Amino acid sequence: MKRTALSLVIAVLLLAMCGTLRVAHAPSLQTLIDNAPTGSLLTVPAGNYSGPIVINKPLTLIGQGSDTVIQTDQWIQVVRINASKVTFEHFTIVGGWIGLAIINAYINYTERIEIWDISDVTVSNLTIQNSYYAVTMNQAVSNVQLLNSQLINDAEGISLQNCTGVTIRNLNITGRSIGIYFNQLNHQNTVSGTTISNCDYALIMQDSYRDVLSQNTLSNNKIGIFDLYHPDVLAGDLPAISNNLYYLNNMINNTVQVQIQATVNDRWDNGTLGNYWSNYNGTDINLDGIGDTPYIIQGTNIDHYPLMTDPPPQAPTTPQFRFPSPIGARRGVAIN
Repeated sequence: MKRTALSLVIAVLLLAMCGTLRVAHAPSLQTLIDNAPTGSLLTVPAGNYSGPIVINKPLTLIGQGSDTVIQTDQWIQVVRINASKVTFEHFTIVGGWIGLAIINAYINYTERIEIWDISDVTVSNLTIQNSYYAVTMNQAVSNVQLLNSQLINDAEGISLQNCTGVTIRNLNITGRSIGIYFNQLNHQNTVSGTTISNCDYALIMQDSYRDVLSQNTLSNNKIGIFDLYHPDVLAGDLPAISNNLYYLNNMINNTVQVQIQATVNDRWDNGTLGNYWSNYNGTDINLDGIGDTPYIIQGTNIDHYPLMTDPPPQAPTTPQFRFPSPIGARRGVAIN
């Protein structure tokens, strides 16, 4: 015990002097996080670490991938990020109620999570498994990148609520009830290069607008994309806002490709290229790779340029698209 305590003290002193530390395997990763100066880089070796872990200041934590495991058998948030300017890479997270929560404060109002103002967070190269929710981001989260990760055996994949400027790229999500849930008032987020398969719902869009989804593959799900509204919208108390953009996606063998509740005004092509639909039966007489007739989704939701084959993999780029102005605004939410 004395030797362990001495090792921790020496590690913290070294970290304070140079700002960068290759962490010796210690019983408490949280102790090292708490004692690390703001802005430090912590390289965490392979091993099993007990959750919960809370990162509450700007830090960079880099693990060793599948060999650096943070786990719990409790119904808790295993890793919580509640600060801006955090980088968290190359870890495996196992168990818990929520594998990774990106929030600024935790308040329990009938089991709800509330957060305020977090930005500039990068999370990448994670494996999250056996959590109920793999990743949650709630309330005033902006400019977060979730990259190059896989979610395994979680009941629900990713849940976002009132988030702006979130980038989800190159994820593999399979075999859960919901792949990604845009849950109320998310806007100007992007999802690209992501595969979602064998889920009940691959993607749920609820009251979200100006989001861009491109170069994704949604396959063998019960429902590929589900657009729905808050009950206040259906009752006419709030205006319907959508204007999301979908293009260069592969929609393959989903039992229902898209299900839309009420009136949604989304864009299903970027003006020249649409999506690949495995159940599209149109022709391509001029062999330009685009169907000669539109793919009708529902009502005014039409892919005018359906692709005849799966689009080839491309490096994700920042989409250039000018969205029409939404009609009205939510209560207490300014729309810029």
